[in-house]
Amino acid sequence: MSAGLDDNLFLLGGVKGEPGAPMVPVIDFDSATLPLDNIYEPTVPIPFLIDRIMPEGEITGLAGPGKVGKSLLALQIGVHVALGAEWCGMQVAYRHVVYLSAEDQTDVLENRLKAYMQRMEKLTGASDKTFFGGRGRRGKRIAWLKAALRIVNMRGLGWTMTKQERGGSTINADHIAQVVRWVQRQFPAGAKPLLIVDTAGRFDEGAETNADYKAFVGALDLLQRELGCTMLMLAHTSQQATLDKRLDLTAMRGGLHLGNSIRSMLIIAGHRLGYRDDQLEVQGVIPPKEADLQGDFFKATDVEGVRRENRLSVLVHTDSNVGPTQRPIWFIRGGYMGAGIMTELRFTPDLEGRKQARAEAKRVKDAEKRAARDAKDQQLVLEYIGREQGNPKLVLTTKALADGRGDDKLLDISKDRVRAALDALAKHGAIEAQTVTDPRRKGSEVDVWQAAEE
Repeated sequence: MSAGLDDNLFLLGGVKGEPGAPMVPVIDFDSATLPLDNIYEPTVPIPFLIDRIMPEGEITGLAGPGKVGKSLLALQIGVHVALGAEWCGMQVAYRHVVYLSAEDQTDVLENRLKAYMQRMEKLTGASDKTFFGGRGRRGKRIAWLKAALRIVNMRGLGWTMTKQERGGSTINADHIAQVVRWVQRQFPAGAKPLLIVDTAGRFDEGAETNADYKAFVGALDLLQRELGCTMLMLAHTSQQATLDKRLDLTAMRGGLHLGNSIRSMLIIAGHRLGYRDDQLEVQGVIPPKEADLQGDFFKATDVEGVRRENRLSVLVHTDSNVGPTQRPIWFIRGGYMGAGIMTELRFTPDLEGRKQARAEAKRVKDAEKRAARDAKDQQLVLEYIGREQGNPKLVLTTKALADGRGDDKLLDISKDRVRAALDALAKHGAIEAQTVTDPRRKGSEVDVWQAAEE
C-alpha cells in the first residue's frame, strides 16, 4: 500500500479520517456581483500575508534557476507566517501553513528547519522578546508551529496536478480532492491557510506544451478556490531567461499561462553566478559592494562554508497587480549545522556615493575616448600636411584643411576638430605657420601650415 499525505508528515502528525464527499463547485453569482452604490467611498486596503509581496487569497510566484535558494526561502517564509513573525523587516500575518515539497527528502527538510530555527535564535538572542513575533521561548515557538505548520514530503507519492483526464478535464480531480480534504482536517473550520507548492515542475512533470501549463494553472485555481487559501508557487526560470539575465514575469518557465495566474511575482537570482553588477543595476537592483560585505551583520552571520564572492542571492519583487513592488532583499546562502539556510544581508547602499562614482567613471571614460580621438585627428592632419605641403595646387590654410580638401579622411573630421588638431599640433611645435603670397589672389598673403623642421 502506497504512503499517503499523513504518512509523509514529519511535523505534527495529522489526524487521519474518512474521505469526505467529492468536491462539487457551487457558484453564487449574487454574492460575486460587484456592488456599485459605494464607488465614492474610500478604497478598501488589500490584505497581505507578507507586506506588499504576498497578497492574501491570491497566488504569488517565486521563480529562479536551480541552486539559488528557492526552497530554503519558501520554508523560512512558511515558518514566519505560521508564527505571525516579521520577515526581513516586513509585517507578516499569522496563518496556518501547508508546505507541499516535492523537491527534497524528509531528512533534508527537517534539518533545514532545525538549522534555521537555531540559527535565528543565535543571531537574535533567545531572550529577545521581539524574536519571532514575541514568541521568545522555545516551548512556545514549538507549540505555535505544531498548531499551525504542516510540512509534507510529496516525493514518491505519485501525486500530480495534471496529465490525467477525468470528465474531459486534464486536471487530476481525485488528487486535488485528496489534498483539499486533508488540509481541511488539519486546521479549524474556516481557516484560510498559506499553501506552498514546491515546485511547479515536480507537480507537473513532463509539462511541455501550452495545454500542459494551462491545465496546471487550472489545478492551482481549483485548489485556491476550494481552500480559500493564499498560495506560494515555486517554479524554475526558463533557460533563455537565465541566459538573458531577465528579472521579470517572463522569466518563469511555463510562459504566460503560469504568469497570468499570478498576482505578485518574486524572482531570486544568484549574484556572481551569472549576474554581473551592471546587469542587476540596469534592472533597478543595487548589489552590495565589498565594503557592505565587511559589515558587522555579515561578520555576525558566521555561516559555514560561505564564500562571499559567490554565495549571495537577491530576491526581486518584479511584478504586482495589487500595489507597488517591494525593495530587493539580499541573502547569504550557506550552511549551518550541516543544512542549508538563507540569512538576510542587511546593508544600506550609499546611493548618492554610487551615483557620483558612476558619474566620475563615465567622465574619465569619456575623457579617455576624447583623448584617443584627438590623437588620431592630430595624426591624420600631421600626415596630410607632411604629404601635401609641397603640392603647388594646394594652399594649406586652416580653412582649406578644415574643409578637408584633397583628402577623404579629413572629410570624416568636423571643421572644429580639424581646427582643434591644428592648434594642438602648433602648440606642441609639430607644425608651424608660414606667411606666403596667395597664388589664387595676387598681392594678398595667407598663412599656410607646414611641418616643423626637426
